[in-house]
Amino acid sequence: MPSRALAVLVALCAAVSTVGCRRPMPAPARPTASIDVVALGQGAYAVLRHEPPAFLFESNGGFVVGDRDVLVIDAQFTAAHTREVIAAIRGVTRLPVRTVVVTHAHDDHVSGLQVYRDSFPDVEIVAHAATRDDLAGGYQQRRRELVDNLRAGTARYRTLLETGRARDGRAIDDEERASFTALLALADGYLADAPSWRPTPPTRTFDGDSLLLRRAGRAVMLRHLGRGHTAGDVVVHLPAEGIVYAGDLAAWPVPLVGTTSFPADYAAALGRLRALRPRVLVGGHGPVMRDDAYVARVQALLEAVQTRTAAAVARGETAEQAQRSVDLSDFRRAFAGESRVRGALFDAYVAAPAVARAHAQATAAR
Repeated sequence: MPSRALAVLVALCAAVSTVGCRRPMPAPARPTASIDVVALGQGAYAVLRHEPPAFLFESNGGFVVGDRDVLVIDAQFTAAHTREVIAAIRGVTRLPVRTVVVTHAHDDHVSGLQVYRDSFPDVEIVAHAATRDDLAGGYQQRRRELVDNLRAGTARYRTLLETGRARDGRAIDDEERASFTALLALADGYLADAPSWRPTPPTRTFDGDSLLLRRAGRAVMLRHLGRGHTAGDVVVHLPAEGIVYAGDLAAWPVPLVGTTSFPADYAAALGRLRALRPRVLVGGHGPVMRDDAYVARVQALLEAVQTRTAAAVARGETAEQAQRSVDLSDFRRAFAGESRVRGALFDAYVAAPAVARAHAQATAAR
């Protein structure tokens, strides 16, 4: 889980308290209680999570079956969930996993890498050079801080569930109850893994805008579309099939802009993503997308963040002043509607960090 979760757990709890191959594809594996395996075409699959939106969340996965081996997109937040994905792959093919592509250096996409290393000792882990650097640097501290925050913060969510009421006396609704329950289950699994977790760095990196892999005559293109959700976001593009695994550049139902983002670059990266004209797009969270409507909406949001924050900087506002003056309520309504959970997610993962990061970028550019 990325750095965005560090302040989020405590702050949001307080907020809630006050508010391959060309052969015919094998049949998809039988879904479990928490995942669905979706055949996308030409040996490509998405592994989709069932959990409701929450302040901690598990990532989707994906895999591509070749003639001799399997390429996987991302690991998961816990070892158990990563093993669940491996079991799903085994429901499709007995071929070994030879490659894991890391889309970015956030916990819900990298914590389970050691499970792949243990299960497939010769596995190649591929990432952008910026992701490698983050995993070797800031990520380690963020992970330690997250473990500490989870140990301290989850008790407050348990109290919310036990009492059914926030501090102001209002009853939590069904969506909140489901969200908090999912958060606690994921936090418990992550904390259980913490004592035995060990870093698993990439074994292969690239620092340009693309890296071509070949699997049984199929082109698998890893693309770095520019800085966005992080400095090292990678999308996995199957150009012949029109399939893109986009990681958290395209997270649903609320964009995950976050504290490691680059809002001034993010919109342009999404423009390049849309220019790939994917027929099928798998985001890091949420359902399979069959058009670019959602990505276009996220792009419009990020363009507004950049424009409105740049105006605040031009007025001489500090970062704190810009946080108060930059109004994103129109986008909050568009993404969250009347949902308390999605509204809180928007506030935590979009409004606060996006404006702060956009202000820092705009100030540095002056």
